[in-house]
Amino acid sequence: MGNITKWLLIIFGALVIVLNAAETALFGATYLPAAFGNPANGISSLLAAGYVLLMLDVGFLVWFKVWLSGEQATAQRDVAISLAVMALIGSIMATVTQLATNTTLASFLLPYRDIIGTIAFFVVVGVTVAHIVGLAVYKYKEPEQQIATKTAKIQGDVIDDALKELETRANADKDILVDILAREFRVDMLNALGFSQELKRVGKQPVLAASNTAVPDEGVNDDVTTFDDLQALVDALVSERLAEERAHTAVPASPNGNGANFTNRPGGRTL
Repeated sequence: MGNITKWLLIIFGALVIVLNAAETALFGATYLPAAFGNPANGISSLLAAGYVLLMLDVGFLVWFKVWLSGEQATAQRDVAISLAVMALIGSIMATVTQLATNTTLASFLLPYRDIIGTIAFFVVVGVTVAHIVGLAVYKYKEPEQQIATKTAKIQGDVIDDALKELETRANADKDILVDILAREFRVDMLNALGFSQELKRVGKQPVLAASNTAVPDEGVNDDVTTFDDLQALVDALVSERLAEERAHTAVPASPNGNGANFTNRPGGRTL
């Protein structure tokens, strides 16, 4: 393409963009000034014109430039071209509406002015929402952000799996842990009550009657742990003491058969 052709194309494109932008701005000033205050106020008309121009013509140029740069991820380029086409269609519709309502078709379209204004309102609102969502999606689809998002997702999955495995292992070890703790609690309880683990009294022995005679080992258990054993030992000691007393106090029979021999009476007489 020669330089002249190239510049002609550039000039033509610029004129088309400028004229289309002018019609778009007039469309906004005609149908949307009430969105920015009093419709009779000139500032409201200017704000409405600038708003529609930004959402449609400027939005198309920006998103189309983004798509042409080709430096983004595939998903980002898809978002850019979709929003560029949407903004371009809205701009064309605004230009066509503005031309139709201010030319020879005006007499036919004036009765439908309110309907046209309502449609214009929803179109501009829809394009605005699309731009906002598109910006968020475009940022989300950046390669760096996708890597960070994927990394965070993998990390979250690993943590969730680790917690589930921890719960599984804890349930498997629960019976063992409960048994160990129960045994420790049992020992503490027995110690507090004064018993050993073999259910024997700790630090308490039966108090026996004093005796100078050793108790035979046969039939007597040194480790008295029950009331029956203690009673048997007491009975044995009592029986032995009675037997000793009988042996010391027994009187031998006299030669005359009277059964009594008193040798210690006064005078030395024997009765």
